[in-house]
Amino acid sequence: MREIKKSKADVQQLLKIAKDDLRDEKENQSKCKDIELQKCYAESIKRIEKVIQKLEVEVERML
Repeated sequence: MREIKKSKADVQQLLKIAKDDLRDEKENQSKCKDIELQKCYAESIKRIEKVIQKLEVEVERML
C-alpha cells in the first residue's frame, strides 16, 4: 500500500482533532453510569492515545 504524504500542518490538524476526541471520550466516560459502556470508552481512549503518540512522533520527525 502506498503511503500518503501529509504536510506538517495536516498532521498537526489531525493531532488537534485526536486530542479533542480524547477529551470528549474522557468526559463521556466520566458521565457514564453503565459499566460495560465505561469499558468501551476505556478501549476507545487507549486507541486514541496510541494515535496521538504516533502523530506526535510524526510531527517531531517533520521538524
